[in-house]
Amino acid sequence: MMMMFMMMTFDDDDDDDDDDDDDDDDDDDNVMMMMMMMMMMMMMMMMMIMILMMMMMMMMMMMMMMMMIMMK
Repeated sequence: MMMMFMMMTFDDDDDDDDDDDDDDDDDDDNVMMMMMMMMMMMMMMMMMIMILMMMMMMMMMMMMMMMMIMMK
């Protein structure tokens, strides 16, 4: 993902040199893209953590059930 950031920024900079009028717009777009990518990464991380937590909870529940059955 970080490599994608770098590539995107470099490409945009190269494009900017050709047409000087649209510099500001390109910069704004670039920033927006960076923000979007960061948000996506954060969301992915959150999802992964949530899934891991769910798995752990399921495992704990299963263990508890097994213990209960064994005790009987």
